[in-house]
Amino acid sequence: MDKFIILQAIIISSLDFVSGDNVLQIQPFVFPSKSIIGKRVTVTCTTTVGEKMVFKWFRNGHVLTKGGNVDIRSYPDLSNLVIDPLTEEDTGNYTCTANARGLTTSYTSPLEVLVPPSWSQIPNDIDALSGDPIALNCLGSGSPKPTITWSRSQGENGEYITLPSSILSSVYPNGSMYLTSVDKEDEGMYKCNVSNGIGPSLTKIVMLRVIGMFLFMKCLTDSDI
Repeated sequence: MDKFIILQAIIISSLDFVSGDNVLQIQPFVFPSKSIIGKRVTVTCTTTVGEKMVFKWFRNGHVLTKGGNVDIRSYPDLSNLVIDPLTEEDTGNYTCTANARGLTTSYTSPLEVLVPPSWSQIPNDIDALSGDPIALNCLGSGSPKPTITWSRSQGENGEYITLPSSILSSVYPNGSMYLTSVDKEDEGMYKCNVSNGIGPSLTKIVMLRVIGMFLFMKCLTDSDI
């Protein structure tokens, strides 16, 4: 009879642990929205039940251990994950699991490491023959993906005006600007701007020089003399 009473008490206690107010759950945690590369982030994993827990951390389904820029500080009732400094490789889904009395619960939160823009390809000055198609390449990387805009110096004060897409010119998704047929009116200073809202924008001014066909043929003739 005593064994039956003890077993009944254990069953009732276990049921209380997984039902009602004592259900085993991890309190939701989130990483800072501005988790910028080189900075430090910390999140805390704890449960809604004040029990002694065994905590584990995972990144993209792989066990995460203390070392390098990762520090894990676990206690009976909570676990802190510290990443310092952040790198691009730290982007991913982070899962905390808590285990007690043979029961396990988990919670997953995404971390996106924000990276200021950097040059993938810097635009250069270009010389072109009148009537030729040309491409002004301007490529940047970062997280989130940078937005690339082109502008042209216009007027006496040299103010740069954003260039809209048209039949004769267009900006590709990768940031390069394509001109289908250049003429002398296209000659001038062009500016590429690379920005993603993280850190300072990147800018580069280039010169497009258009050589008239007559001048080009004259240069060829002179070179033959």
